Amino acid sequence: MLKRIAKPNLITFLFVISSILSCEHMVDVEKTNSKFGIYFLKDSTIKIDDIIDVYIDKLNLKEEPWISEKDIEFYDWSSHYIYFRTNKTNFFPNIELYYQYSENLASKPFVIASGKQKCYLGYFSAIQSKTIPLAYIDEMAVGYYPSDILPIQWSFIFTEDLRNNETIKNTLKESGIYRRGINILLDSLWINNKDTTTITYNLKFKNHDIENLYVFDPLKCGEKVYSYFNIAPSIKSLSTGKIYNAKLQTKVDYTDTPIWNSNWYTLISSGEEIVRKIKLKGYEFLDVGDYLIEIPFSTPVRIDRNNRIIEDGKYWLGTTKTSANQFTINSVELNHKQLIKFIRR
Repeated sequence: MLKRIAKPNLITFLFVISSILSCEHMVDVEKTNSKFGIYFLKDSTIKIDDIIDVYIDKLNLKEEPWISEKDIEFYDWSSHYIYFRTNKTNFFPNIELYYQYSENLASKPFVIASGKQKCYLGYFSAIQSKTIPLAYIDEMAVGYYPSDILPIQWSFIFTEDLRNNETIKNTLKESGIYRRGINILLDSLWINNKDTTTITYNLKFKNHDIENLYVFDPLKCGEKVYSYFNIAPSIKSLSTGKIYNAKLQTKVDYTDTPIWNSNWYTLISSGEEIVRKIKLKGYEFLDVGDYLIEIPFSTPVRIDRNNRIIEDGKYWLGTTKTSANQFTINSVELNHKQLIKFIRR
């Protein structure tokens, strides 16, 4: 589920910018032989709030990574899911007993590094943690996901995703654990303003992976199931900054639906794509003006390894989103479905 975040203060903004820029500098990660690594700080008492105004190159890390490329079967770049060679009980003791990680990990910072470069900062998010615009490992997601998967998450709208770091991507490729996964593209958009505004859009799913992938299909799962796993697209006014969501949409009752069903998926061969039309009601009136739209896509995730890999492909799990697409509404005609042209993608 995507989190909405309040406008960060100046200190937080400067800290995030420093994290983005840090990979431009060679910064020693002490005596490491790892190509890719997730590192803890040497001082285990430090919490993320303690270093919110500290540049990443000033952080002292432990000599050995908590997780390295040697632990990873592959890293799905489209979801930023780590698929372990074994399972994550090696990294989260008693996780299967307690369904969440230990208290000492709450708000604990970590650094994603490429060889001797510190690339970006993240933290362990717990119920009591503050919402900070950084990558995070969620407390409930650790226990909720299959035993061999660890999601590195980013849930903030209309912001640059710090996980999409080119240095890290190249390191994953050099290590032989990079998988490109899927890409989703907003292909067409229609807006119908009336008592509540309805948006209709074509979403293109392309499989860039080396394997054939079973992808969660809005057409096969139906509106009820798709709406449960996916929040509606966010629309932002460029003149006022207001965010529009489908908050007037009828809530979905999901009590009788299973956690996943193979009939909800379509097999997309490597290099192939499909297009699906989705219609959503419940937006506030969209007046003349310039807007951005982002469309998230999420799937069921509680599919264990034995069920996930089958003879002709495997199931793609995770959350991804389209890029932010800019469009203009030049005029408004009530009860008229308007095809929207994009200014940029």
